[in-house]
Amino acid sequence: MKRATIKDVARVAGVDVSTVSRAMRGNPRISDATRARVTLAAADLDYRPNVAARAMVTSRTQTFAFLVPSLADPNVASFAAGAEATAREHDYSMVVATYRPQRGGLSRSPRFFHEHRFDGVLLMSPRHYPDDSLDLPLATLEEARVDNHAGGALAGTLLAYHGHRRVAFVGGEHDSPHARERLIGLRSVLGPGVEQHYGDWTAASGFALTHTILDASPDVTAIFAASDAVALGVLGALQGRGLSIPADVSVIGFDDTSAARHYWPPLTTIAQPLERVGAIAFELLLARIEGDEPVLPQPLGVRLVERDSVGTVRGARG
Repeated sequence: MKRATIKDVARVAGVDVSTVSRAMRGNPRISDATRARVTLAAADLDYRPNVAARAMVTSRTQTFAFLVPSLADPNVASFAAGAEATAREHDYSMVVATYRPQRGGLSRSPRFFHEHRFDGVLLMSPRHYPDDSLDLPLATLEEARVDNHAGGALAGTLLAYHGHRRVAFVGGEHDSPHARERLIGLRSVLGPGVEQHYGDWTAASGFALTHTILDASPDVTAIFAASDAVALGVLGALQGRGLSIPADVSVIGFDDTSAARHYWPPLTTIAQPLERVGAIAFELLLARIEGDEPVLPQPLGVRLVERDSVGTVRGARG
């Protein structure tokens, strides 16, 4: 007979999975009545936490690690804030550390993983997973999906409205599903002629790729950056060439970071709920720590934020 899971306990007790988890850990914020329902349901179902999942770590520390490629990424703070706020509700603490795998294969995990015990690991992407000496539950921010396709389509619709036909997509890694889906969404409106120039998620990448675009395609009138950080580099490169934004080239970002409104000109961008992404990613991680395989959520909505970096095409540049 199939062994009962924490979801079964939650269903019988009439509460959600996180409440079962907190009740069974003795969280004081759970009422006596709710704790009693959870305890009774667990007993009736003969529920036992998944032994294999518990064996992944020596003991519970109520601590998880959030590994990021770089602390310079402006989105990291928002992702971390959302994950940490939700983690506190479950009596978990978070440790943030930088880790960038070596190209061409797995590299050794950060030393502190072998000096401290964590219940699980939160990653920006599965491409950033350390070496296979780590045997821990994990979740990635990519699983807490946003509707990247819709975001690309919103950008394409705005650019089409302003008469842009020569458009380039800039930034993001070539194997990133986020970047790929944003490009596909853009092309769903503007067609396959949109140029693609992958790099990474940094301003430096946006800066370098924009110079490449301007050298090869001087008639480009708009650039859709894979992130606001990339867009910052795009703006810098355009301004360095003496081009006016948006009179000569329009620019759209993606994220709506807090700094985007302070760019010059203020950046038109696609807003995504960064903190909510972090919160959902932790909830996925917690379910795996508890021995369950969570159902991935529906993509989170995005919206267009219009500022001053997009304008109507006035003719080809000379």
